[in-house]
Amino acid sequence: PDGVREVLDAASGKVAAAGAAATDFWVVARAIALFTEQSGKLPLAGTIPDMTSDSDSYVNLQSIYIEKARKDAGAVTEHVKAVLKEIGSGRDLPTEMIERFCKNSQYAEVFNHRSLDQELSEEPMTDDIACELADDESQAAWYLGFRAADRFLAENKRRAGDEIKDEDAAAMASDIAGLMVAAKKVCQEMKFEDGVEVPAKVLEELARYGSAELHSTASILGGVASQEAVKLVTRQFAPLNNTFVYNGLEGRGQVLEV
Repeated sequence: PDGVREVLDAASGKVAAAGAAATDFWVVARAIALFTEQSGKLPLAGTIPDMTSDSDSYVNLQSIYIEKARKDAGAVTEHVKAVLKEIGSGRDLPTEMIERFCKNSQYAEVFNHRSLDQELSEEPMTDDIACELADDESQAAWYLGFRAADRFLAENKRRAGDEIKDEDAAAMASDIAGLMVAAKKVCQEMKFEDGVEVPAKVLEELARYGSAELHSTASILGGVASQEAVKLVTRQFAPLNNTFVYNGLEGRGQVLEV
C-alpha cells in the first residue's frame, strides 16, 4: 500500500537524523523496511482472511500462519537489534511492541501535518481546494466561508450577524455584502483562478448563524475533538489530518488537508 511504502521510505532518514534518540516507532519501521527489502513482502500478520473451510483444515492453516508470523517477527527483531547497534543505542525494544507492529504493518501511514501558522502564512494548497470545490458534496466551500468570516471579524471586531435584530433585512444584507467582500479577498490571497468564489448560500448562512452555538453541533464537534485527543494520548489509530469541517445543515463532515 502507498501509505506503508511512504512510512518505510521515510524510516531510513528518520533514524539516521535522530541517531540514538530515534523513537521506537521509527526503529521498528526501519527494521521492517530492511525485512521487506530482503523478502520482498511485509511480515505476515498471522490472521487468516475470510474463507470457506472445514474445521480441521482451518485449524491447520491457522497454525501455519501463526508459525510464519512468529518467524517473520523474529527476523524483524534481528533487524531491530542491528539498527539499534548501528545508531549506537544500547536499549532493547519490547518484543510485544515489535510483534504488534509486524501484525499491523500493512496499515501503517505517515501524516505530515501543517500548523495553523503554516496554513495562513505559507503557500496555500490552492489546487487541492479548487478540486474540492468542483465536487458538490465537498465541504470545502464552508472552509472558505469560515476564512471569510474570520476576516470579517478582524476588520469589524464582531462576527457577521451578531448585532442584527429580528427582521432587520437591511442590516442582514449589509453583513452578507461584507462577507462577500471578505470572501473575495480570501480567494485572491489563495490565488484562485478567476471565477472561483464562495457560494452565496454559504455566506448567507454564516451571517444568519452569527456566533451562535447550537448544543447539537457542539456535542458532535466535542465528541470528534475528544476522540482525537484519545488517539494522541494513547498513540493509537490514525488521526484526522488536518482540518475537520462539519456541516450541521446536511449532517455531513469532511477532513480537508489545507
